[in-house]
Amino acid sequence: MLTRMRLVKGATALLYIGPLIGGLCGFGWDMVAPFTAIFVVWLMVLRPEQWASTPGEWLTGPAWLAALAQVLSQV
Repeated sequence: MLTRMRLVKGATALLYIGPLIGGLCGFGWDMVAPFTAIFVVWLMVLRPEQWASTPGEWLTGPAWLAALAQVLSQV
């Protein structure tokens, strides 16, 4: 369990270092969308219970609001 926790922490650190280096290299606002997508996928992996689990659930308003809140929290 300790090894898994260290791997997750290392991957999370790499997630944050990527946008930092991208900003320092001057890539600008074009990189916001790809990094947001990467962070959202990472949230889906770490917290699957916060996302709709079936296609039918995605058709409901609360599922879309929850997904929108998660995406906006990454921007």
